[in-house]
Amino acid sequence: MAQPKHPVDRIRIGLDARFALAERRGIGNYSLELFKALAAANRDFELVFYSDREDAEGILTGLPNSRVRVVGPGFYPLWEQVILPWALRRDGIRLFHAVGNTAPIFMPKGVRLVITICDVMYMKEEEILPVSTSWYQRAGRLYRRLVVPPAARRADHLITISEFSRTDIEETLPGLAPGKITVTLLGLPGSFPAVRQGGPTSPAPLGEIPYLLHLGGLDPRKNTRLVVRSFLALKRSQGLAEHLVILGLKSLDSLALNPQEALEAGNWIHLPGYVPEAAIPDYYQHAQAFLFPSLYEGFGIPLLEAMACGTPIITSNVSSLPEVAGEAALLIDPARPEHLEAAILDLLKSPPLQARLRQAGLKRLAEFGWDGAANITLEVFRNALTGGANPAGLGHSGNSGF
Repeated sequence: MAQPKHPVDRIRIGLDARFALAERRGIGNYSLELFKALAAANRDFELVFYSDREDAEGILTGLPNSRVRVVGPGFYPLWEQVILPWALRRDGIRLFHAVGNTAPIFMPKGVRLVITICDVMYMKEEEILPVSTSWYQRAGRLYRRLVVPPAARRADHLITISEFSRTDIEETLPGLAPGKITVTLLGLPGSFPAVRQGGPTSPAPLGEIPYLLHLGGLDPRKNTRLVVRSFLALKRSQGLAEHLVILGLKSLDSLALNPQEALEAGNWIHLPGYVPEAAIPDYYQHAQAFLFPSLYEGFGIPLLEAMACGTPIITSNVSSLPEVAGEAALLIDPARPEHLEAAILDLLKSPPLQARLRQAGLKRLAEFGWDGAANITLEVFRNALTGGANPAGLGHSGNSGF
């Protein structure tokens, strides 16, 4: 039997760990969970995690066959396009996996490149997908529009996170080689427990006040303005008992509410601000419903979070969301506030519908996991290193097919 390689003999794989070590949202959760699963499944490579900051939480330090390399400075374009390629060359990296849509346009000679492109929403015109008013998000959008097309065409292989995104990438970035994109569906973040038998045991965030839950954002595609205005309309017309909790926003200033709406929002809408990661499941578990009428998602991890917590879901019938939700959500047209209002009323008035969605969510959740994503990603690495065919047709990361 062949002896296992000593770490110094292993092929070195570099991975972009910036998002995993920052305040984690979509790409950060994807990065962290994938890295942990890769480290657990990998027997062939030494994984080198590159970041512009220390691993203060110790979440990557100590993973098997892995190490963390901190290189600076932190200015995004300079770090990615200049400092990072220099570090990859110095460290003898054979393949680099960029996990957050962007990558160095010019790689050191002999270094293979794999890019995870979660979505191409930043390539859409403003008439199709509204753009945030935040200068930071606008700058990031411009950077991605400049970098992603040439990097994607130069890359040895691409990974994406849904069949919707695969099709959207192929249509938006013409000229990609056939079979260049592999899909690995995502799994549940490790901070989310499975739903507790018998219901939640933690204190409700609002005490005795029933509430609806929404994950908001400055990005207009999250559709927070529609959620707020539809909720306020129901409070006025139906005397809705529920309040609304919005995670991810510190204020409603960006929504341009009129004075009456702003006054009503102050009475019925709660903005908890920063919520520790470990406390977020409590908000799901005590919510009457989770409202996620996003205009565009490459995947939609919050759907899995709600399923795990037994929270009935209302989400959009566009982009990847029907693909992920399956039969475990009420699907609405996210451009029609009356559709969201009707779905909320139908759900709140029907305990049998709530129970059906809870059970469907738990069943659906079993189809998603990180082990499959890691195994397919490792196979992409092996084929990119050898020049072989990549598993473009291997559909996903779960235990059974879509």
